[in-house]
Amino acid sequence: MTPPRISIARPLGRAVLTALFLFLPACSSDPLSEPASSADAGEVDVTLRHVALIEPGTVIGNKAPRGWSNLVLKSHPRVAPESKDKVSASTAKYAGFLFTAILADVQPAQPAGGGFLLSNFAVGVGTRLNGLQDVVLSSDTQERLGAKLGFLEKQILSGGEKQLGQMRCVARSRSMAILDTPSVMVVGDKHQKVTLRYMLLVDPRSGRLDTLLWALEDAERAEQTEPLTPAQWLAPDKIVDCQLHVDPKEFTFGIPSSLAFAMIEMPQGQRVLQFPKQLKTTAAALKFTAEAAAALETGLRQLMVNPK
Repeated sequence: MTPPRISIARPLGRAVLTALFLFLPACSSDPLSEPASSADAGEVDVTLRHVALIEPGTVIGNKAPRGWSNLVLKSHPRVAPESKDKVSASTAKYAGFLFTAILADVQPAQPAGGGFLLSNFAVGVGTRLNGLQDVVLSSDTQERLGAKLGFLEKQILSGGEKQLGQMRCVARSRSMAILDTPSVMVVGDKHQKVTLRYMLLVDPRSGRLDTLLWALEDAERAEQTEPLTPAQWLAPDKIVDCQLHVDPKEFTFGIPSSLAFAMIEMPQGQRVLQFPKQLKTTAAALKFTAEAAAALETGLRQLMVNPK
């Protein structure tokens, strides 16, 4: 029996907006010869913070734009081919309307000769304008920037901005940041709420930026003893073709629930790192002490040099 095609006659629900940000940070493919320095616990700030937003109007191609040293990740969502017969053409179009990007800026530490530090990082959403450039947008600037969005597109952008507001920096030092964002992923044969965790690591000696990514159970779960997945060691300038699986049962009168769309898989890295037993509980922690965050950084830097 052919599944019914679902069409959306009013603003898309949270699920499509979530789908746009499933891959909300870059690393070199060169092997590491020794672990870079890790932060001492006294240098780690574990105050829960929002992640800064990329300036609207920023053009993002396949490399970092001016003012930033690294394009950490750029994600283009789309309904997977095997799910296209489950939604209307318009729903599929709007599911891929926005892209998401994460940028980072690594700078020389001061005074001169003091190595490098993670100066800044930010996240943003945007769309392709005039079929030429991918431009970061906001609701307040989209018209001035020439987007001239329709009603439904404005609703998607507004929801996207709210979704970005859920991304949090849970630990930060001069050489490291841990970023958490809620998402939905196919786990087994079901759509499941998860938290995607990115760890940005700067080599203070060379300025090299590496990113590890893994998934946790939904943050609403109080206790987690280990991550849901191993860590993906992402490539630099990571461009993601974010394919989305559709669950028709999660639509009511054409309106998707928060579980209607799910990423089929996380961004795949150049290497996969299996967490050793002594790091699993810390890697799955929803909140960190400064000591735990510093220990996780040290352990993962060592794992990158000597994978198990």
